[in-house]
Amino acid sequence: MVAATSEQLTNLLIDLARLGIRLEAHGDRLRYHPRSALTPDLAEQLRTHKAELLAVLGPTVRPEAAKLGVGPTALLQWEDYIEPPPVCPECGGLTFWWNVLGDRLCMKCNPPTVAAKTLERAERIRRRHGIPSPTGAAKTLADLRQIIDS
Repeated sequence: MVAATSEQLTNLLIDLARLGIRLEAHGDRLRYHPRSALTPDLAEQLRTHKAELLAVLGPTVRPEAAKLGVGPTALLQWEDYIEPPPVCPECGGLTFWWNVLGDRLCMKCNPPTVAAKTLERAERIRRRHGIPSPTGAAKTLADLRQIIDS
């Protein structure tokens, strides 16, 4: 077995992530999902570098707990793996809203003015035709206006 460099392991993990393959250590075994996405070349690399991957993916002790000599309770929890949301590439902001198409838009760079105008037009059309407004429509519009104005 040839020892892998950290760069080789990093590249292997990046290749797996690009293919949507999730790799986990379970005891002395590697598990990956979905199995159908694994190429023969990647399978061979997993077999070759199994020991290094198990060491990388195995339980990790928090640095502050390692200093105190704390045992299994020092293992990383799922909360430690949650990554912060990506920032807006233009302004670096962290406040977003989703339009009706499901697009994630920056509140600062792309405020929901179009959404507010659309809601206002819909309300005018409803009033003109005597159609009652949906429950909460006025509050939604007021909230959007407040967000845009701030």
